[in-house]
Order: sequence, then C-alpha cells, then structure tokens
Amino acid sequence: DFLYNIKLRYKKSQVLRKYRLQNIIIYMENNNPTVYVIEDVEEMSSLMSMYLTKSDINSVVFSNAEDALEALKKGKLPDLIILDLNLPGMCGFEFLKTFRETYDKALPVVIVSARDADEDIIKGLNFGADEFVTKPFSPRVLVARVEANLRRQALTTAKAEETLSFGE
Repeated sequence: DFLYNIKLRYKKSQVLRKYRLQNIIIYMENNNPTVYVIEDVEEMSSLMSMYLTKSDINSVVFSNAEDALEALKKGKLPDLIILDLNLPGMCGFEFLKTFRETYDKALPVVIVSARDADEDIIKGLNFGADEFVTKPFSPRVLVARVEANLRRQALTTAKAEETLSFGE
C-alpha cells in the first residue's frame, strides 16, 4: 500500500509540476527547495530537472542568462543555481559575476559545463561558484552535490538566525 501511494503520487506530480511560461520551464511542488537551472540544451536541462524532481527539489529552467537575471529582478531568490558556461548571449562567467555583485554572495552556485580546462574551473570558482562539475556527468552525483550544498546552506542560515536571536 505504501509503495502504491508513492507511485501514484509520483505519477500525479509529474503532470502537475511542469509549467511553461515563454522560454521558462518550471517544475514545482510547494515547500521544497527551488533550483534555477540555466542551461541552453533542452535535453540536458530536462534531464537535470527530472532528477531534481525525483529528489523533491523544484526547478526553474532558463535557456539563457538574461532570462534568469530578469526572473531574479522580479521574484524571490532560488535556494541554489545550476549554471552552464556556454550560453547564448551572456556567458555563464558574466552571469555569475553579475549575480554575485547584485544579489546573494552566499547562495550556492554549481557550474555544470563541458569546459574542463584548469583555467576555466579556477576562473569559475574564483568568480564565486561553489562547485564545478564537468560534462558528461552522473545526474545522481549532481543531485547529491546539490543536496549537500542545500544542507550546508540550511545549516548556515539556521546558525545565523540562532546567532542573531537575543532575549530569553
């Protein structure tokens, strides 16, 4: 009975989670962490979103950096960003620099890129990325890295709130 309920929930949620707004694809379930996936190859972003969804992580997919920056201006920050470097228009490095200067310096960013030169990895980490994953990659390992960063972020936030509380 328990296994049947999980399968039923999964099948229903697959239908309910995917929304398409212009060039943005949103996979949502309430109260779960949200990850922005900035990736121009639709097959790659769909694969990442599918594995994130299986782990109860919402994803919002952008095919370019400009759309992601526009969404950041309009709404709430995600809990983590997965970023490709080779994007049409603004490249991933430019997005990361702009994001760190304008928004949250502590929000985890995981670069997923076909670039595997030491210089690119070092540049990405120096621009503020927390992880650098080279393509091809294991989707399960990527999700494990995302979950580890989300846990670390939650602990950091909880400690900051605890530190700021005073009184009783």
